[in-house]
Amino acid sequence: MKTILLSFVLGVFAMPLLLLASPERDTPSNEYCPVTPTDLAEADIHTEYKGETIYFCCKSCLRDFNKDPEVYLANLASTEESGGHGEHGHGSTEAQAHGSDERSEHGDSEHDHSDHGGGGSNPIVSFLGKLHVLAVHFPVALIPFAALLAILSPLLRKPAFNQLADISLFAGAFAAVVAAIMGWIAASQSSYPDNLSVILEYHRWLGTSVATLAALVSAVILYWPKTRYRIPLYAALALLVFTAGHFGGSLIYGPDYLF
Repeated sequence: MKTILLSFVLGVFAMPLLLLASPERDTPSNEYCPVTPTDLAEADIHTEYKGETIYFCCKSCLRDFNKDPEVYLANLASTEESGGHGEHGHGSTEAQAHGSDERSEHGDSEHDHSDHGGGGSNPIVSFLGKLHVLAVHFPVALIPFAALLAILSPLLRKPAFNQLADISLFAGAFAAVVAAIMGWIAASQSSYPDNLSVILEYHRWLGTSVATLAALVSAVILYWPKTRYRIPLYAALALLVFTAGHFGGSLIYGPDYLF
């Protein structure tokens, strides 16, 4: 059991090295963003529309396109034409005109590119970053559940609860390490306004602390299963999970989502 747990932890921490060696990303089929045609499209920000992959300069443009694709299809056609007529100077002028119109509708303050992608990240890394929101639910559920079982075991005189708590902790620790790695990838592909960038830093380091402490507590429980600090360790870890989760929720729903 100890060898398996150690192998899992070492394997997970080795994942980023393998991912960094993956192939480079593809070049966008449309060079310019259809929402703001004067901006270059990013290869890792795209959507599928009627069997065609369309690329955008930022996630704000992606959201606007998904709301009403037909509005921006003319811009997409104009950017494609600009590539064919660029040597005559016709297409680029037309695209810039469309871009000016769209910026006036978009609003310069809204289109500040605060949600640009990571730019140079490869597709595999980008995909793993997107899985962070899914992966994080496992430690959020398993670690507090383990703490609850550890607390109830002496109260209800159920020794079996301690065994279940340990299993939940080991699984939650492994999931926390995976989620933390994916979280770092996701953070590297996004940027936020000043008020949310501070929250991101709190969430990033609290999440990293959860993964680290969960691995350490797992080692303590594995080697000293009858330690008198079992319940305090479980409780502290669960509290840290809740705190990290709160800041993660603030990134998605806003700083005041609880009240």
